[in-house]
Amino acid sequence: MGEEGKEFFSKTLPFIQELILQLPVQFPDMKSIPILRQGHAATLTLTAHQCAVILACAFFNLLPGGWMCPSLDFGFILSTSKEKTKCLLHYFHRLAVGGISKRNVSFHRLVLKDPEKFKPQEGTKLTEFKVLPVGHMIEDAHGCLQADFANKWIGGGVLRGGCVQEEILFVEKPECLCSLLFCQVMLDNESITLVGAERFSKHTGYARGFKYAGDFVDKTPLDPKGRIANVIIAYDALVAFATNQYREDMMMREIVKTFVAVDLPKDAVCAGEKLTAYAPRADKESNSSAGEEAKDTSVVAPQQYAFDTFSTGNWGCGAFGGDIPLKSMLQWIGCSEAKKKVLYHTFGDNRTEGLEQVVEAILKAGKSSSWLWKRLLLYAKKKGRRRLHESALFDFLMETTKE
Repeated sequence: MGEEGKEFFSKTLPFIQELILQLPVQFPDMKSIPILRQGHAATLTLTAHQCAVILACAFFNLLPGGWMCPSLDFGFILSTSKEKTKCLLHYFHRLAVGGISKRNVSFHRLVLKDPEKFKPQEGTKLTEFKVLPVGHMIEDAHGCLQADFANKWIGGGVLRGGCVQEEILFVEKPECLCSLLFCQVMLDNESITLVGAERFSKHTGYARGFKYAGDFVDKTPLDPKGRIANVIIAYDALVAFATNQYREDMMMREIVKTFVAVDLPKDAVCAGEKLTAYAPRADKESNSSAGEEAKDTSVVAPQQYAFDTFSTGNWGCGAFGGDIPLKSMLQWIGCSEAKKKVLYHTFGDNRTEGLEQVVEAILKAGKSSSWLWKRLLLYAKKKGRRRLHESALFDFLMETTKE
């Protein structure tokens, strides 16, 4: 048996077992963990220790399935996914070696009431929209709301064979996985926000090429509620290949979904408030210089964490078959209605060619979100059921912006 195996059986596994025994201590007043139900805006805040206990139970398949919630059970990936398993075991190993930080993680279910009454307003100016080329990642945009291109069942295929953006995010930040236990499947007018999940791992590759790449020390500061100042926005896109994504109700569905995702209540994030420096205990094998958990109470500049910008990208434009030009504009409308700026990551996809020029022209002309919505409707009518190249929408917008 190698050193890693000895370390697992001597430290990590006994630690996971001990966490399970702490269940009644960590949840003394809860007969059950409340379900964040469809149609009801609600928040559940857990300590990092409570998250660890829940995930330890998932390791041994001890958790009941929540009604209309995904299953939280690690059995499948422990037996079939070596790289995901490495991420999860590394999380437990870090806690076993360095201890569990005293911090919190919040889970918010957001609901837009009467979505059928929602429409882009004439007086709403389109917000700032910055396009970033390949090499920039959504999760590197500190102080921004960060998009999780989610499945309507939170976590998607993270505990199965899936290994794209949401699944990778959840195994690098295992505390996100707790949401599978109590978040019911999302409706079209709902989103889920996760605040304070710590990142423990790095990775390389994507999908079948995904590989665990070692320890990550998350030095994101803490907000006044004791949460890491990181906000993940889980919002599911339309499965475009199964319907006509240019149909009016389908386009409005995406605007509503984006709006409810980024129009956060004031108590959900501590925007612009004083933050405290945080340095978690690092893996003893990490090359990082981080040591013990920070006792430092120095204040981090709050303007760096205003959470007034949505870090997003090609939402629903991979396996779900969405058109990038359309989805980028729909997201822009939703963000503008919520007064949020857009930081758009192209990931080097050639279908984003022309996006920056279109955005620049529209902003220069001082157009409103209502103007853009009407142009999308006009284009959809003109397009009909014809198959046009995705870029035809950008050409159309460039031409009509001059009017």
